[in-house]
This record gives sequence, C-alpha cells and structure tokens, in this order.
Amino acid sequence: MKKTVWSNRYDENTIDFEDSQVLSETIRLYDSTIEIQAIPKSGWSGTTPVMYVIMLTGLLVASFSAFSVSKMIGATRELRDKYEEIQENQSHINYLANHDPLTDLYNRRKFIEDIDERLLWNKKGSLVLMDLDDFKNINDSLGHVYGDKVIAHVATLIKKGMIDYGSVYRIDGDEFLILLENSTDPEAILQIIRDLNDSIEKNSTIDEIDNHITMSAGIVRHPLDGNIVEDLLMKLDIAMNDAKKSGKNQYKFFLDSMMVDFDEKVRIEKMLRKAYEERKFTLVYQPIVETKTGKIASFEALLRIKDRSLSPAEFIPVAEETGLINKIGKRVIEEVLMQQKLFSEKGFAIKPIAVNLSPRQLLDEDLAEFIRQKLNEYQASPKWLSFEITESVLLDHKEETLKMMNKIRKLGISIALDDFGTGYSSLNYLSFIPADIIKLDKSLKDRFMSSDNKEVVEGIITIAHALQLSVVAEGVETEEELKWLKEKKCDYLQGYFFSKPEEPAVIETIYNKICSY
Repeated sequence: MKKTVWSNRYDENTIDFEDSQVLSETIRLYDSTIEIQAIPKSGWSGTTPVMYVIMLTGLLVASFSAFSVSKMIGATRELRDKYEEIQENQSHINYLANHDPLTDLYNRRKFIEDIDERLLWNKKGSLVLMDLDDFKNINDSLGHVYGDKVIAHVATLIKKGMIDYGSVYRIDGDEFLILLENSTDPEAILQIIRDLNDSIEKNSTIDEIDNHITMSAGIVRHPLDGNIVEDLLMKLDIAMNDAKKSGKNQYKFFLDSMMVDFDEKVRIEKMLRKAYEERKFTLVYQPIVETKTGKIASFEALLRIKDRSLSPAEFIPVAEETGLINKIGKRVIEEVLMQQKLFSEKGFAIKPIAVNLSPRQLLDEDLAEFIRQKLNEYQASPKWLSFEITESVLLDHKEETLKMMNKIRKLGISIALDDFGTGYSSLNYLSFIPADIIKLDKSLKDRFMSSDNKEVVEGIITIAHALQLSVVAEGVETEEELKWLKEKKCDYLQGYFFSKPEEPAVIETIYNKICSY
C-alpha cells in the first residue's frame, strides 16, 4: 500500500502513514486545484473532533468556491448578453449613421464614403443629382407632412428604378443623388434618367391626390469631370442649376463653360456683398411723362453700382439667385422714401416713384410689413410709391405672389405690370392680376410701329382701358413715336426722348422743365 510521509515541523521525527490514514479534501477553484491533507501526529484513533473540524473546513471552502464559480458563470452570461445588446445597438447606430430616416435611402455621409473608395481605386462611373421641380409649391399648398410623403414616395420609385444600375442617396430636402457604377455613356445615362422620370410622372398619385411631379438633373462622370468629391459635388450643383434655368424636367451634363459662368457669378456675388456693406449702391431716376400735358407725372427708380460698369442685367439675376435682392430691395425702398422727403424739403411737388420688385422679393413674407413701417417712419403717403413687377413673377409660386401683391395694394400703393408684351399670356394676366398700370415693352412698340399691324398696340391700349388700367409706353425715342402713341391714347410715355435715367441733382434741374406739346 502506498504510504504518505508526514513531517511535523515542530517535531524532528518523520512518520510514515498508509494512505488510508490520511484525511484529504480536493477543491477546484477556477483553473486551479487545491488539496488539503491532514493527519494526527500519532495517527487516527477513531473519529476525533479535529477530523470533523477539518472536514467541515473543507466543506465550507468547497461550498464557497462553488458559490463563487456559480456567480462568475452568471456574471459571464450577463456580460455576454450585454455584449450582444451593445453589438445590436452598435449595428443600429451604424445603420442610422448611413441612412436617411424618412426614405430609408443612403445619406450624404454614406455617399462620401462610397465615392471616396471608388475614386481611390480610379473606378469609372457617373453621378446624377436630381431635384424635384416646384416642390416648394407642394409643401406650401398641402403642408410639410404631405410633402414628406411625396419625398418618401419618390424615393421608393427611384430606388426601384435603380436596382440594376447603382446606389441611391438622399442628400438634402428634395435632392437625390444616384451613383451609376458602370455607366459613362451619355445616351445610356440619359435613357436611364428619362425612364426614371417617366415612372415618377406616371405614379404621382399620393393619398388620392394627383400630383404633377417632374425632376431636373445635373450629371457628372468620374474621373472624367474630376477625382475629388468636393469638385464633383460642386459641378453637379452647377449642372443641375443650369438644367433648372433651362426649364423644368431638364437634364444637363456638366460642361467646362458652366464653370466659367459659375466663376463669373461668384465674382459678381462678392462684388454685390461688398457694395451692400459699403453702401456703394446708388439710384438714378427716369421721368415718366403724362401724354396729354407733357409734364412729369412720376419717376422710375433704377439701381446702379458706384464706380462699376456692371449693368443691372448682369448683377440683378445674381442678386436674385443668391437672395441678396431682398436686402438690397429693402434698402432701395428706404432710399426712395428718403429722396421723396428731400425733394419735398426743397419745395418740389411730390410725384410717385416706381420701384422694381423681383419675384424673390414678393416671396418675402415680411415685405408688406416693412413697407408699412417705412411709410410711417418717413411720414410718407402710400401714393408716393409705386411698384413694378414683370409677368414672370407669376410663373412660379403664383398664389404667394398674388397674396403679397394684394397686401401691397391694401396699403394704398399702386402696382404696374412691367415689360408687358414680352411673355406669352399677358392678356390673360390682365384679367386677374391686381395691377393698376401696364407698361408696354419697347420691343412691342418697335415690332408693330414698323409694320402694317399698328392696330395691335392700339388694341392692347383699348383692352387695358376697358379693364380700368392706365398704359405707359416704354422706350420712346423719337417725336414720331410720341405723336403716334398720343394718337392711340396711350396715357404715359417714358424714354430717352424725354430724359435718360439721372441722379437726383440732375432730376431737380428738369423737375418742371419737360415741355408740353
């Protein structure tokens, strides 16, 4: 039988015992094993208290160890569950980081990540930036909740239409970006876009409301048009804006010539901002003469920039596009009222001054209140002011434009329809537009005075008078034109025959000097 040697450090004697005389207990704790052995100095003589103490101690240690291991196993399971929960949350966070919550499409962040990788590996492809035409009208007329439904509906159609071609992203508002991974052929790209737009037009009924939904698009190809994300996005925006200007439901590839136009626009915009901040804008005034008497009836205020040869035809569209026209326009109104006051203080009879309003200004909800406040501030009569608009203001946002025009008229200010005859539906506009005056465009006079159809101008004047509207003929340059228009009973005349636009100091010298005839 195996024997165990037991050494008592208090006793120099060493005693050999058989294994049956050794009391032991094995404890497993984590990855380790502990073995406790005990034996009396003189061996066992039956059961003794020491034996029970040792056995109890072993049992307690074993129980404690088992309890600890059990707790650790439970803690491990809890940690594993927590880890899985964190993993699920992280996946959800990653999903939200890469997707648009309204449409479930990829977002701008995901697009940047995807295109960066493609450009890194010099992969060829095309990008299409699509924007809903007149989406603001839907939001304004049917509300933003319905507008969101339209966005989500269109997103579904685009995603469905692009399954075989590439990825779709919603990058902002009503703008969608399509990554065509293998398409660079212009005709193939245009066909994809046409098919997509056809699908959108044919499936534009949402909540039983029929919508006429079309999209305009700008297109770039990479790396042909660039290999930097920022450049591609800028060129996409330029191409899409060019498509918008060309009319709705248009698609334009980026061209280098667009970049030249864009750079020029940026240059003009910077100049406009500087001119506004440094008060470099100035006003000139052109007389409008009463046909019967030949005396000045009113003036038109025209905007210029000091020390610049840039014409209004060049800077007004940029001011309109960038939104600067709202700030500039309000300053013009205030300057006109200030000039009226100066004329009055110098003893000149107050005559109305007409100010041009652009389409963008008529969408400014604060415009009517601003005018009312300035009239009070300068103690000016509403009859001191007149506003001129072009029929183009009614092409977009018709309801909002008419609403603002009616607010202005309620203030007691007259409205003139400028450049009449240059559009396609001018006579139709006369039936509902809240105007008091129409101004015949110079091109209309030139076209019909030199032909056998002079009765056309006379007919327009007759219709205007039947609608209780006064008529101003623009661009009068000769005495012959003056006499002919007077014969046709045109109410007012304006043009270089009387005076070119002049600064206030010059206007004062001719205030009462335009002779009658």
